[in-house]
Amino acid sequence: MPFLRADAPANVPDCETLEYLLGERNGADDITKTTRTLQQLSLQERSKTGLLCLGKRTVDIDGDPYAILPVWAGNVGHPHDERMFEIIEPLLKQLDQYVVDSTVIECTAQLQSLLGSVRNSPIESLATDFSDDGKYSTTHEYAKECTVYFKMGSLSVRIIQLNDVDKSVPASYKQSMRVKGSEKAVRDAFQEAPMPVATQKYAMAIKMEAMEKKVPEEKSHQKKFLEHLRATVQEHYWTKLSSADRDELIITATSGTAETLKPYLEDLEAHWPKRWNNSYYDRDYYHQYTRDTSVADSVWATIEEDVFIVIDRNRETIFASVQNLSQHLFGQAATDLLARVIDLWSWFTPLASPESQRHVVDNYIRKLHPELDMSKATLGQLANAKMCMVHYGTWAPMPGDKSGRSVKRTGDTLFKRTFTDVGHCEDLFPDFYKSVMGITGSIIRFLMERLDPTHFQECRDIFSNLEDDRRVPHAEEADANFLTMFALGINPYTQRHVDGNDVAGGLAGLVTVGSYSGE
Repeated sequence: MPFLRADAPANVPDCETLEYLLGERNGADDITKTTRTLQQLSLQERSKTGLLCLGKRTVDIDGDPYAILPVWAGNVGHPHDERMFEIIEPLLKQLDQYVVDSTVIECTAQLQSLLGSVRNSPIESLATDFSDDGKYSTTHEYAKECTVYFKMGSLSVRIIQLNDVDKSVPASYKQSMRVKGSEKAVRDAFQEAPMPVATQKYAMAIKMEAMEKKVPEEKSHQKKFLEHLRATVQEHYWTKLSSADRDELIITATSGTAETLKPYLEDLEAHWPKRWNNSYYDRDYYHQYTRDTSVADSVWATIEEDVFIVIDRNRETIFASVQNLSQHLFGQAATDLLARVIDLWSWFTPLASPESQRHVVDNYIRKLHPELDMSKATLGQLANAKMCMVHYGTWAPMPGDKSGRSVKRTGDTLFKRTFTDVGHCEDLFPDFYKSVMGITGSIIRFLMERLDPTHFQECRDIFSNLEDDRRVPHAEEADANFLTMFALGINPYTQRHVDGNDVAGGLAGLVTVGSYSGE
C-alpha cells in the first residue's frame, strides 16, 4: 500500500489511494511548484521507470509532488505533506480501541492456560491435560529430548524439551545432541569450505585487470574499494559458479599466475587487511548463505504446528511461536488495520535502508526481489518498492556495553539522520509509537508474561527505573512498558546472523503483519 483505486482493497478509503495522495500540487518551493500530479501524466509517462537512483538524494519525481528520497532511505517519503495527520490520526485512534476479541476468547483462554502451565508441568502431563480427549503422540528424535504433539481445539501444538540444554548455561546449547547432529548433517550435505584467500585475491586481481584499476592511494578510499571488490567476487563465486567451477578456480588460483595479473596481485598483497584470512572473525557470508539454502530442506524440518514451544531441562522457555496470535487476540480487522497504519507511516516517513555493511549478502538478496528495487519501479509501483529498517525506543549504544549501563534513545527515535527531511513525521511519531508498538508489545507481552513471569517482571523493573528522557513508553499502563526497543522492518529480507553487540540476557520478540510472497 498505497495502491491505485483499481488495485486497492474495497475497505480502503479513497484518501489512502495513489490518486488522492499524488493528486495535490506542492507549492513549497520553485522545484516542487513545477512537479506535476499523477492525473497530469499520460499513460506512457506513468509507465516510465528509472525515476530515481538508489543512494542518491531525489526531490523531483514527476507525478509525485511531495516525494523525498534521502540518500540514506530505503523508501520514498512524503514528510512535508500535512495530510498525514488527517489520514493516520483517525486510524491510530481506531487501533487504540481494540481489546482482546470476545469471539475467540475461549481459544485465547485455553492458550493462556497452556502457556502458564509450561513451567510447572512435565510435557506429557501438559499434553494429557490440554489435548482433545487426552490424546497425544510422542517422539524422541534425539536421546536427550522429548517432543509431544497434540490438538487443542482449533490449534495444533508441538512442545519440545531439550534435556541436555540449560538456558542459564550458554555453553550447553552447542553441546546438545540436536546441535551436534544438525551440524554433522550440514557438513555431510555441504562439504565445501569458505572461499580460500588465495582464490579471493586471484578473482579480485582478474576483476581489477578488467577494470584497469588498482587499489586507491588515498587510505580513506581503500577500505570501501577492497570491501566492495571482495564482496563482488565472493557473490559471483558462490551464486554464479557451480561446485565444479569453484574447484577449478581454486586449482587455477594456486597453479600459476598470468604475467598480466601479477601487478594487481602485488597491489592486493600490499593492501590486504590482516583480518581477511578466513579467521573466526572473517566470515564468508556467501558461503553461509549458499550452505543454508542448499541444505535447509534436507536438514531442518519446517514447523507446521500453530503453537510451537521449546523448553530446556528445567522447563525454562527457549523459544515460543504462536501462528496468527494477533488474530487470536484482537481479530483480523485489528491485524489488517495495524498493517495499514505501518504502510501509511512508511509512505509519509523516510525510513533507513537496511544496513549492508555488516550483512553483505543483503545486497544479493535484494537482487532476487527486483520488485523492491525503487530504481526499476514505475510511479504506481514506487510506493511498494521499499526495503527499510529502523530502530525505535532505547538501546545501549556504547560498544561493549552488553549490560546496558548507558541507555539512550535511538537515533531513529530522535530523527537524527536529518532534520530537513522529517517534516511533520516527528510530531506524529509519539502517537504512532504508542498505538502501533502498544498493540505489538501487548502481543509479545501475552507470551512472555505467562512463559517467563520472572524475566517479565525484571524487564518491567528495568524499564521503570530508566530516566524519563531515556525511555519511550508504548502503553498507558506503566507496568506494561517493558520492551525498550522495537526494530520496524519493511520487507526486510536478510540472511540469518548474530549480532554480537546485543545486550546480554535480553529478549527478542517477532510480530509479522501484512502479506508475504517470494523466497
